[in-house]
Amino acid sequence: MQAGLERVGLKGVTKAINKLPASTKKNVISHAWASLGEGSTEYAQGIVDTYSQALAGGKTTDEAADEAVKYLTSDEALESFIGGALGSGITTVAGRRLRKLNAAARKNTKDVAGASIVPLSILRQKEMEASDPDVKEGIRQQIKDIEDNIKAENSEIEEATSNMSTEEQDSVITAADLAKGLQAKLNVLNEKASKGEITREEQELAKKGYVEEFQKQRAKIQNTVEEAKQRTPEQVSERTVKNADAINNAYAKDQSNDTFFDDSIT
Repeated sequence: MQAGLERVGLKGVTKAINKLPASTKKNVISHAWASLGEGSTEYAQGIVDTYSQALAGGKTTDEAADEAVKYLTSDEALESFIGGALGSGITTVAGRRLRKLNAAARKNTKDVAGASIVPLSILRQKEMEASDPDVKEGIRQQIKDIEDNIKAENSEIEEATSNMSTEEQDSVITAADLAKGLQAKLNVLNEKASKGEITREEQELAKKGYVEEFQKQRAKIQNTVEEAKQRTPEQVSERTVKNADAINNAYAKDQSNDTFFDDSIT
């Protein structure tokens, strides 16, 4: 993939990948292999867009390459891959919000897609290396089984998020951002302990607070997703009608107010 990206003008990508720590490099390569096949076009386009936006923002080619490589393992990249594999790539501003929402719901529940990256990447490599047609066919069937599981999870996630109110969607996104921030703090804490900057006792003491809050935010997401899954079409329809009525009432009161859409929808 690195060579292909270099050929289409993304200079410095190979260099950016090679300078990564071994574990991070392995993770990036696994994501790249897993993205081959269905969904690869949307995945690659996201890399190109990230690189181009970085250059447009004044970054050097090396800095832009770093941003592109960082995108490779991002939640947004995974959602683009899934959307492409399902033939439902999302590119609008509203779509980017939806990708973030779906990623938050997915990552903090079963996360079949995330857990499938490594086995999918290994199978794709094995398929390419195999020369016997029967072996290739058997590997392709395993790949198909994994992709079918990802698609099934995606259908559940999309149904759940579409059943949520705007307030619930915002709550899920906020909780996911908080959980991500807490995970980053935990990583810093562990790094300080490994370097001897803090004691193991201090690490464990601080870790407890971060872990408890992380679990709290994750549970909030899981509960919201599970409740949304259980809603009947009638319940969803009732809320839709309620939102429409609220919009109409708000507009009737003040037709000059261009923010009533945001204020009225729940």
